[in-house]
Amino acid sequence: MKTIKTIMLLLAAVFPLPSAIAANLLGNGGFESPGTVTTYKFLSNNDTTSVTGWTAIDDAIGERPYLMYKNRAGGNYTNRVFEGLYALAINQGSGIKTTFPVTAGVTYTLSFQVRKGTTAGYTPLEVSIAGFNTTFASVTGSFQLLTYTFTASTTNPAAELRFFNSAPTPDYKTYDIDAVVVEEGTGPTTPPNPFVGLPADAGDPAFITSHFSGSQNCAMCHNGIVDNQSKDVSIVTDWSSTMMANSSRDPFWRAKVRSEMSRHPELQTVINDKCSKCHAPMANAQAKKDGSSASQTIFDGGILDVGHAKHDAAMDGVSCTLCHQIPATPALGTLATMSGNYAINDSKTIYGPYGGPGDTALFTMPMIMHTGYTPTYGAQIKESKLCASCHNLKTPYVDQNGTILSTTPESEFPEQTPYMEWEQSSYVGQKSCQGCHMSRTDGVKISTMGMSGLRNNFAIHDLVGANKLMLDILSNNKNQLGVLSNNFAETLSKTDAMLKSAATVTVAEQRSTPNALDFTLQINSTTGHKLPTSYPSRRAVVHVVVTNAQNQIVWESGKVRADGSIVGVDADENGANFEPHYDQITADDQVQVYEAIMGNDQGEVTYTLLRGKEYLKDNRILPPGFNKTSAPADVRVAGSAASDSNFIGGSDQISYQIGGLPVGNYTVKAELVYQTLSHAYAEDLFSDTATPEVADFKTMFDASSQKSSVIASAEFAGTVAAPPAPDSDGDGVSDNLDNCKLVVNANQRNTDGDSFGNICDPDFNQNNVVDPADLSRLKSKLGTVSANEDLNGNGVVDSADLSLLKTYLGKAPGPTGIAP
Repeated sequence: MKTIKTIMLLLAAVFPLPSAIAANLLGNGGFESPGTVTTYKFLSNNDTTSVTGWTAIDDAIGERPYLMYKNRAGGNYTNRVFEGLYALAINQGSGIKTTFPVTAGVTYTLSFQVRKGTTAGYTPLEVSIAGFNTTFASVTGSFQLLTYTFTASTTNPAAELRFFNSAPTPDYKTYDIDAVVVEEGTGPTTPPNPFVGLPADAGDPAFITSHFSGSQNCAMCHNGIVDNQSKDVSIVTDWSSTMMANSSRDPFWRAKVRSEMSRHPELQTVINDKCSKCHAPMANAQAKKDGSSASQTIFDGGILDVGHAKHDAAMDGVSCTLCHQIPATPALGTLATMSGNYAINDSKTIYGPYGGPGDTALFTMPMIMHTGYTPTYGAQIKESKLCASCHNLKTPYVDQNGTILSTTPESEFPEQTPYMEWEQSSYVGQKSCQGCHMSRTDGVKISTMGMSGLRNNFAIHDLVGANKLMLDILSNNKNQLGVLSNNFAETLSKTDAMLKSAATVTVAEQRSTPNALDFTLQINSTTGHKLPTSYPSRRAVVHVVVTNAQNQIVWESGKVRADGSIVGVDADENGANFEPHYDQITADDQVQVYEAIMGNDQGEVTYTLLRGKEYLKDNRILPPGFNKTSAPADVRVAGSAASDSNFIGGSDQISYQIGGLPVGNYTVKAELVYQTLSHAYAEDLFSDTATPEVADFKTMFDASSQKSSVIASAEFAGTVAAPPAPDSDGDGVSDNLDNCKLVVNANQRNTDGDSFGNICDPDFNQNNVVDPADLSRLKSKLGTVSANEDLNGNGVVDSADLSLLKTYLGKAPGPTGIAP
C-alpha cells in the first residue's frame, strides 16, 4: 500500500520536507489491487471491486480504464507504474473516482503522478475535487508531480475526487496515473526549476514508420523472458537504461551539438546530419528513405521537438529495428559504412544470432503476423563490424573561418576509433565487441509467443560501457530529459563492474635509493581497445598517495577535486596547455594522464570538435597486442608516449622517485581513476551556457556524484633508507680510512670537531693551514695514543705521523682533509 510517507520520502530527494508529514485522506492512492491481477484488467463502468476505494467510469463510447501490473508477463509496465506494483490508465471516454472527507474552511492539496502514454494531440486531463474543477494540459511522456490546492466551501464526509479523459473516440491516448494524495494544508511545494529549457517529451516507443518500429512493439514478445536461473532478461527493459536507448536524450550530446552549431552556424546542415546519424539514427535514416531531406534538423522545431513527424523515432535512440536491420553487405566494417553510413534493408528483415547453420530453425510466423517483420539468421549481428557503423567515426575539420579543410573521408579527423583499435589488438578472432559489452546467459525462451525453444549463449541487452556519469544524470533527471526507464540502478552496477575489470595496477619494481621512495607502477589493460576509448573528452588518471607511519599524507600526485579537476594537471589550470606523458615522475605536480588531446590546423589545443585535425597527444593505454610502430595513422600513438619504450600494447610503466622524505617506512596507494568528461573539456563547453542545452547540462553535471570512478588500485609498503657509509678511498670498504670525507657517518672520528675526520687531518688548530704550531702539537704527543694526532691511524703517534705532517707544512687541507 502506498502512503503519503512514501511520496514525501521521494520528494525529499529534491526539496526540504515539513517537520510533520500529513496523512493521505485517500485509503488507496496507489491503486494497489487486493486481487490477483498479474497482467492488466479493464474496468467496467461502476466497477467498485477491482481497485479498493475507487469506482471506474466508462462512457460506453470510448475505451475502458484499465489497471496495470508493473511486472506483467509478455511485456511489463515498468515505465507506466510510478511506484509499487500498480497504476491506472485512463483511456478516452473513461475515468476513475473516489470519495474523502472535507471540512468547510480547511485548505487541502491534491497531488498525483501522471504521464501521457503517447505524444501528441491530447485533450487535457480533467479533474474535479470537492466541487472544484480544473484541467491539466502540460503533461509529458515521463511521470511528473502535479498539484491542485483548494479550500473546502462546505463540510462533506464524502467529497468526490474524479479523474476523466474526454478525448474523442477512437483516440487511444491514455493518461497513466499513480501515487494520488489528498492532504490537509498547502501540500508539497514545487521546488524552483533549475533548468532553462523545457522538459523533453519522451516520445512514443510504440511508433511505426515504413522502415522502423518502436521498442515497445518489440517488448510485446521479447519482455517477460527469463533464463535458466529464473532471472528476468527482458530485452527491452535491459536495453531501456543503456546509453544506446538514450542516445538522443543524452544531455552531453545535446549540449555539445548546440555548442558546435553556435561556434560554426554556417555548418549546421553538416552537424545536423552527422550527429543524428548515430544519436537519432531511425529519424535520420527514415527521412532519407522518404527522400524528404539529406539531413535532419535536431533543434528549433527539429526531431527533438514533439511536433516533428520523426520525433518518436528520434527519441527511441539506437533501437531494435535499427541494429537488427543492418544487412551483411560486403562494405560492412569498412570506411564506406562507418561514421553512420550503415545500410538499412527495405525488406523488413530482422537479423538475429539464431537459426543459422546447424541451429534450430526460427519460428517466424508470430513476428510476421504481429509486426510485419521477418526474422532470419544474420552472422553480422554478432560481429564487431556491425558496431563499427557508429563506433568508428570520422568528422570533417575546419579552419578558424569555418572553411572545411578535409577533402576526403580518409582525410577527416578520427573522432573515435574503438573498432580500428580492436583490429590492432590480440582480441581479434577471440572476442567481439558484443562478446564483452553484452552479458551472456543460457536457457532463454527468447519470445513469449510462438514455439521457440530454449536458447543458450543469449546476449543480454545490457550493452554495458563505462559511462557512469551520463547514466547517473539520466537517472536523476528523467522528467527533464524525457527518460522512460526505471532500470538504471542495475545498469549502473554493471557499468561499475565493467570499469573495474578494464585494468589492473601493480608494482613492477621497488628500488633501494638513498633518501627517496623509488618504485615503478605498471598499468595493465584488459580491454580490446584503447583505455579510455571513443570520444576524446575522456581520460584516466594515475593517482598516487604516500602516507607515513602516522597515516599522514606526505606526498600526492593526481588528486581529484570534487568538481572533477585534478591538482597539478596543466590543462585544468589553463585549457591551452596539456599535461605531457611521463616515463618518470619526481614531483607532485607531475601527473600521468591517459588521454587524447585534439589539435587544430595551427597546432593549437582545441576542444571544438570541428576544429580537430589531429591528436597532439594520444597516450591512451593500448590494448594487448597493439603494435604502436605499425598501427594505422588513425589510431597512432601521439606525443612522447610514442618514444616511451615501456609504453607498449597492453601496459605502461611509470617510474616514481620521490625525494625529500625522512628515513622511515611509508604506505603507497596508487589508483587508476576514470572520467567521462575531463575538466578542461567541460570548462570549454560551459563557456557556451548562453544556450539552454549547455546551461542545463552544466546544472546536471554539477549535481552528479559520478564525475570520477576508480578502475583499479594497489597498495604497498615502501621504505626511505639512510645513505650508505662512505668509501672515499675507493677500496670497496667503508672503514676508518674513509674518515677524511666531509660526510657524517657512524664510523667517522672527529676529535677536534672541525668536520674533517681525525685521520688525514694535520690542521690541528683549524686555522686552515698546516703550520709550525701544528708541528709542535704533534711532537708533544709522540709516543702517545692520541687519536687526533695519529694521522696514519696505526694506533700510536710516532715518527711516521711526524713525517706526514712535515709533508703538508704550509699547505691548506683539501676536500678530503689532506693537503694538496
